[in-house]
Amino acid sequence: MRRLLSFTLVLVALFVVPACEPRTCDGTTVAPGTDVTSAFSAALATASANPVDGLVGPSGQPQGRVYLGPGEYRFRSIVVPDDVRVEIAPGATLRSVAGYEPNARTDWGLLVFGTATDPTRNVTFTSGDGCGGVGAATKSNKPASTSFRGNDPANGGMANAPVPSSSRWNTDAMWVMDLDPKATGAGEQVTGFYFRWSYDVTVANVLTIQNAARTSTGIGPIANVTSRTVAMMFDPPDGAAYTPVVEDQKLPHRVTVVNHYNILSPSGQGANQIRACRDCTFARIYSHGGVPLRVETDGIRPVEADCRATGTDGTGFREYAIVDGLRAQRIEGAYGNRVAMFTPHCLPNGTADISDLRGTSMGELLVIADHQGDGPNGGFESITVRNVVGCGGNAAQDPHPDQDSYLLAPSRAAVLVAPATPALPVTLTGTLAWPSPPVAGGLIDGLLPAGHTTTITHPATCP
Repeated sequence: MRRLLSFTLVLVALFVVPACEPRTCDGTTVAPGTDVTSAFSAALATASANPVDGLVGPSGQPQGRVYLGPGEYRFRSIVVPDDVRVEIAPGATLRSVAGYEPNARTDWGLLVFGTATDPTRNVTFTSGDGCGGVGAATKSNKPASTSFRGNDPANGGMANAPVPSSSRWNTDAMWVMDLDPKATGAGEQVTGFYFRWSYDVTVANVLTIQNAARTSTGIGPIANVTSRTVAMMFDPPDGAAYTPVVEDQKLPHRVTVVNHYNILSPSGQGANQIRACRDCTFARIYSHGGVPLRVETDGIRPVEADCRATGTDGTGFREYAIVDGLRAQRIEGAYGNRVAMFTPHCLPNGTADISDLRGTSMGELLVIADHQGDGPNGGFESITVRNVVGCGGNAAQDPHPDQDSYLLAPSRAAVLVAPATPALPVTLTGTLAWPSPPVAGGLIDGLLPAGHTTTITHPATCP
């Protein structure tokens, strides 16, 4: 309990600016435009070299400031330098340059954190006014519903929802990153934030937009229309080698994402995909469609065609990766695939601690899979989940992995923890609550690990 309380207090301290805090507007302002790549890159380089007195980043080291005011900013892929704080007005919208497609076959990012040769360190992207304040909340660049781009469940779309989905979310205070390939003209492999090799990065208060279009038969994707990837990708550089020195491992370290609201996601993707991350924190994450907390390491490719030659310390993989020390709090999904899923394939991973999952008309609320049967290793050292709340429905995304698409279908179950010998190291605690069938919104319990200590309740109506 003390550790969770401390975690919450740290988050509050990071993202609430006291009224008495001294403020300075030192920094570089970027003007809106149809291609601000050069101006934005130059501003980041200037800020990196010119820290603002008293401005300290997530690593405890100084940062320089960049400000993006209200308006539209289009740019090409940028590798973010060290020691910068980017404050973005809630009235700002960031998009790709129209027609930009640096790679049509694999993921690429608008904002890239680290490369195979150089990491990115001590960076913050958050809402702000350029002077240390939070910025003026606005509705002007936010949709009122996910139907705003013609998303139609009767014509191959997904179920719609208001924005924000409930009073639990304040999207007016967020800045916007539009990743819809159809609306922006970007290549369909676009990812907003691409974490490769990085240390101490914080992203806060962002609303991301994808495109979950499909044909009426559920076969996709649709070239230059459908989002193929996620809003945030955590993936080590290709060919990154194992080193026993944890701090030197080429993967994302200590990334914190707080207040991320994602809409119009395809089923197989969502707000983020975590293939590698050490000591990373996700708090207050929402995804309309897809998976808000997707820990799936299928992108970590074995050298051989299967998992039989893989093992610990990167043995048998093309690059070294691990998910360890993951913490997540208040994760919510609606009209999508799963709220949280852990699918290790053949990658050996460490620990994860998850609390407060909530889902509405999702396929499942929580799914924890065993490692692949053709691999001797893989899986997690331990996963702890506490407090799950859910409501079934008839508009979940039933995924079709071979086509990277989905059909609309009823929710299947609340929890699916794969049976395994030995049993998976999964601990369920706290309270699990959802109506049972045949009550409207009812869910079957599913597969829970033996010996769990959670209290299951079945209220008469959706919580």
